Amino acid sequence: ERLPDQGWIQGSVRDLAMLVHRAAAPAPRVEALASEFEAGVEQAAREFTRRQPHGRQLGVDVAAVLGQEDDEDGQARRMAMTVIANALIFHESLAEAGFQVTDTPGGPRRPVRSVTSFRTDGVLTRDIFAPDDLWSEWRRILAVNYWPIFWSAREMLRRMPVVTANGVLNWLWATARALMAGGVTRSHDLTGVVFQKLIADRKFLATYYTRPEAAALLAGLALPADRAPGGADWGDGETLASLQIGDFACGTGTLLSAAYQRLSLLHELHGGDPRALHAPMMKHGLVGLDVVNIAVHLTATMLAGSHPDTPFDGECLLTMPYGDRYVRANGNGNGKGNGSPKRR
Repeated sequence: ERLPDQGWIQGSVRDLAMLVHRAAAPAPRVEALASEFEAGVEQAAREFTRRQPHGRQLGVDVAAVLGQEDDEDGQARRMAMTVIANALIFHESLAEAGFQVTDTPGGPRRPVRSVTSFRTDGVLTRDIFAPDDLWSEWRRILAVNYWPIFWSAREMLRRMPVVTANGVLNWLWATARALMAGGVTRSHDLTGVVFQKLIADRKFLATYYTRPEAAALLAGLALPADRAPGGADWGDGETLASLQIGDFACGTGTLLSAAYQRLSLLHELHGGDPRALHAPMMKHGLVGLDVVNIAVHLTATMLAGSHPDTPFDGECLLTMPYGDRYVRANGNGNGKGNGSPKRR
């Protein structure tokens, strides 16, 4: 296909840079990796069900962490595997970025250990995870931040017997490594494409989400390149840091992510530092609400993943009431949303 059919599209070097940014990963590769991700989640869910058949209390407990019921079709179990795989990917991003944690409150800081350090090579069997050590490392990460990403994953993993957890983690880590090798975890919008295929196209949740290309168009209309919000210049970090962008049915965060990504890119193209915007945008600039717990979890991952090594003091990403039920929050289920109750 050629766009336009004849002649040329005219624009500046900045326009070309923005185009390259949007089209950097070939769509067929993203689709292939999305299919691989889906298959890995299915395999992990089957492994969980093989060891914990439907009707056992552990299935009920794991589903409850996500505010779900342990349905016979296995949707809640696939959702659970998605959340754990997502945490593994983000964990590795933090390790690569040199994110710092402490083993004891007030103790010396050290880099987060890589996921691979919690595995031992199997000789006659598959590699073996140390799930207790892994979720303990997630507890150390939670002492700093990232509650929407790691709290649910840790709560589910620590409820599983070691053998069950090891079987699930083997499948999910193999899948996570394939996604990271494919390069889709380096950009939070591409990771969103992968998760959206899993959730929307395959109807793991009975909800339809905004397609990334539609989100990019809407972000471009809302944030025109020739006119920064508030009458400021795109290089004015102080004004941009005071903005608020809200999506009150955020789903997996595609619209928020597209808007944040465009704002950050325009700021950078005008000499600004997007990393300096990250903390204020995460704390109060990006407001996302949804009634589905896992959707808010994925939104938090996409937005925080733009600068995983940059800490922020809380976020405005909340699981909201639905009808006469309250969908449990990713934080501590106290109705305060998906952030840490400590909000450091």
